[in-house]
Amino acid sequence: MQRFERLSLVIVLGSYAMDYHLGTGKTPLTRVVEAWREHWPQAFPLPHPSPRNNRWLVRNPWFQQ
Repeated sequence: MQRFERLSLVIVLGSYAMDYHLGTGKTPLTRVVEAWREHWPQAFPLPHPSPRNNRWLVRNPWFQQ
């Protein structure tokens, strides 16, 4: 367990958090989520888990596969 003491992963939910933690600015949410490997293993960008994002989920079926 001692080897894991310094591990840190920030789960970044939504575009405002992505801009704050990743400095994505006006980069579209879809592009940031698709490029999650660019931020791994320090951060993992995801769309905000809100009913308001149902439209985004319908338009991006790849996300749930």
